[in-house]
Amino acid sequence: MSEVVAVAVPKKKRIQFSLLSLLCIVVALGAVMGFWFSQQETNRLCAENRKLREELGVLNVDDPTKFYARALPVNDTLHWRWRLYFPAHHGYSIHVETKEIGDTGFFHNSSSSSFEVDKGEYTFEVEARKGKPGWTDIHIMHPTGQFGTSTETMKTGFEDWSAGTFSTHQLDMASTEYDPTKRLQLLRVRALKHISATRSSTVKEPGPGLLIWIEPE
Repeated sequence: MSEVVAVAVPKKKRIQFSLLSLLCIVVALGAVMGFWFSQQETNRLCAENRKLREELGVLNVDDPTKFYARALPVNDTLHWRWRLYFPAHHGYSIHVETKEIGDTGFFHNSSSSSFEVDKGEYTFEVEARKGKPGWTDIHIMHPTGQFGTSTETMKTGFEDWSAGTFSTHQLDMASTEYDPTKRLQLLRVRALKHISATRSSTVKEPGPGLLIWIEPE
């Protein structure tokens, strides 16, 4: 008769925590989760605040050493307004060109007005008003004053852009960062060219229009 031998199997040790260790883990986990939720709420509030500032026409300046600008909505075809942030006291000039406006490039024989600004935000505004037949008066308001010029807006083969039919390119409606040492184009209006008796279109060749830009002095 065989003898059955019982073999003792060692029990696995269970991981044990003291109440203090468990409490520390719970507290740490709660702190991490609290920080995460708090950061999410902070990010949400910052995004809402930024959106509200944009809607109110305020510039959002992320780097105070950079140049920021944005267009502001105006309920008028021949009226434009911008908000600009200057990072330091400096002299600038605002330039206006009304003849032979191409789809790119600037001009050296343009009308201009110099101004100085301290660090901060400023509003620029331009309005085109019809003068005598075929002519339009351009009024420009900048931080230290205003100046104006008159231009002939009718040219054979082109639409009269002062009648409200033109192509336009200006700053974005959102706050945008720019290099403060380079030219900043505010507005480029170009008259449409007659293609046929019933159709007009943009072309690359220069034509009448309105080009406004700012450059450091």
